[in-house]
Amino acid sequence: MKIAMVINNTDTYRTKEIEELCKCNKDETIKVYYTDGVPSKNKETNLFEETYLKKGRFFGRVLNNHRGLINIVRSNDVIFIGGYEESSYIILGILCKLFKKPYVIIADGISKSREDEKESTFSLLFKNYIVSESSYIWASGKMVYKDLIEFFQYPIKKIFPKYLTVDGEKIIKLYPERKNIREEIRRKYGISNEAKVINYAGNLTTSNNVKVIIKAIATLKRDDIVLLITGDGTEKLSLLYLAKKKNVKIIITGSIEKKEELFKYYYASDLFVLPSMFEPWGLVVNEAMYARLPIIVSEHCGCALDLVDGNGYVFNPRNSTDLASKIDKIFYNDSSKDRGEVSYDKILHWNFEKSAKSFKNLIFNIRKLQEENS
Repeated sequence: MKIAMVINNTDTYRTKEIEELCKCNKDETIKVYYTDGVPSKNKETNLFEETYLKKGRFFGRVLNNHRGLINIVRSNDVIFIGGYEESSYIILGILCKLFKKPYVIIADGISKSREDEKESTFSLLFKNYIVSESSYIWASGKMVYKDLIEFFQYPIKKIFPKYLTVDGEKIIKLYPERKNIREEIRRKYGISNEAKVINYAGNLTTSNNVKVIIKAIATLKRDDIVLLITGDGTEKLSLLYLAKKKNVKIIITGSIEKKEELFKYYYASDLFVLPSMFEPWGLVVNEAMYARLPIIVSEHCGCALDLVDGNGYVFNPRNSTDLASKIDKIFYNDSSKDRGEVSYDKILHWNFEKSAKSFKNLIFNIRKLQEENS
């Protein structure tokens, strides 16, 4: 069976995930089409073919849809579409119906704050059509399931589980050196061995809401907490100003491009917090869990219902007092001292191999569907 997968980027986790699909589904031919990003000079895989789609033009203007969509539908047996938001995805769904080809929507998480979004009737009509007419949906997480079932009234029997994650092996390999890594990074930034370090990894934007961590630390009135941020962005100066005003110890490293270097900062930390106001999933949480950190995650993050259970807490990102109480529990009033190990055990079972098996079951159902319709 020829399978086309049309997705929006070339992130490393995508490559690892699709490689696992190829290994587990050797009878299928998978070709990946990217709607965003640029071709890599150092191609990481030979297990599947990659194509970078060019955007279409109309009277000289670049459009949001892409060229070659008809050929993708014509030359493949089933189309996996990377969502139902972009115009190219909607066009692909319509083309699949015209050419009588089955299509599967890939739903890689959704933010809880989607419930507050206001959408036009026109937009909702298209989304409802693309979702309802799909053969199946391959979905990551309980929040997506909830949205599909409650908002779109999509039948649960047509949803297959997907396990959105990262290449944890690179983080695990650093574990034997964790004590040396911890001492080295803390020495570099003047952090004492006794300090309790909260880690945040990501861009510094308004929607990522890092200010709530600073406010929460200030509420606790403790001088042994340090906020260690591995990232950069437009909010950097305002965060530094707020931290100084609130007398909170903060270190911003700037962007760390090399992943292996970034991963070391998890081992220098004692707790990971993701405070986003809008986050479809939050793969940095997966990374922190591989490094055996307890986690506190905003209820607006797509991973909150799946990855937080016995290893930390979920909090209201608009409420710094709520976050402060959760930090206080983990650092000073926690009878459970093995939350980091719970994180690690849990993330080991949220992996690419399980996604590949689910994908195999999904393909089996598509074959069965095609036989019934032939």
